[in-house]
Amino acid sequence: MSSPLVLVVEDDPDALAIRVLQLESAGCRAIAVDNSDDAIRELWHSPLIGGLLTDINLVSAGDDKSGVALAKYVKEHRPSLPIAGYSGVFAEDRLSPEELDLFDAYYGAGKLTADDIRTAIAEVAEMAQAFERIRRDEADARLDKVREQFQVGRTDFDTFRRLIPDEDLAIEQVLAGASLHAHIIGPGRLPTAGPGGADGETDGAPALAIRTPVVIWVREEDDGAEAEVHGVPELYAFGESTSEAIANVMDLAADHFGELHDATDLGGPLASLQRFVVGVFDHDSPPA
Repeated sequence: MSSPLVLVVEDDPDALAIRVLQLESAGCRAIAVDNSDDAIRELWHSPLIGGLLTDINLVSAGDDKSGVALAKYVKEHRPSLPIAGYSGVFAEDRLSPEELDLFDAYYGAGKLTADDIRTAIAEVAEMAQAFERIRRDEADARLDKVREQFQVGRTDFDTFRRLIPDEDLAIEQVLAGASLHAHIIGPGRLPTAGPGGADGETDGAPALAIRTPVVIWVREEDDGAEAEVHGVPELYAFGESTSEAIANVMDLAADHFGELHDATDLGGPLASLQRFVVGVFDHDSPPA
């Protein structure tokens, strides 16, 4: 299994560098930021993040709890993502039960010796690795269902240029160092849509077309590749190659189209999935 990617948030540059080294020593890759705004940006920019480690007191003045606010945001938008918090200022009894419930693990004041931090890092790494195993198992189960229902074959999709916005070059280099690459799927007919075959020709069932470019993050490893739609972590899959992983993700998206197109009153992650699927796919003819 590939090394999990952990987002670490710490406003002290020396502590941030140490956390990154500790995570790497525990078998993880790390994306490091020093504030909650950049952390939120990275969570959407790199959906393959498998864990969050954050300081609670991200602003030195006063009783700042921006790490708690970050955890609350993550729980609302990525509820299954494991979160670990730590603080040299706030002991557990200085956080409310509701605030503590936001964290899968918490290390407060009085529990931040060097040994405790090493223990915390090991626990974060273990949670991130477990998260990756769960995601892969769930993706495998979803794909089995899709292939059985739609008789989906392994059809390659064209992948286009690396997505490297100039203003984000430094971040993209960090992601590339973690074996993450962005691919764009252009508009066109989806070859695997509908029951009856991998070419989209079915017994009266309308084919699906992609009507807007789709950004997909791919991480390539020795044992295959993982792919996830940008901003929609529910659409995650893996394959023996990059093209297969991307095709599998698009198969899953097409599978969701019918059930989400006419659905109402959806909330949370399902609402974001609906917005993506309905916004990207259309019946019948592809765009010109």
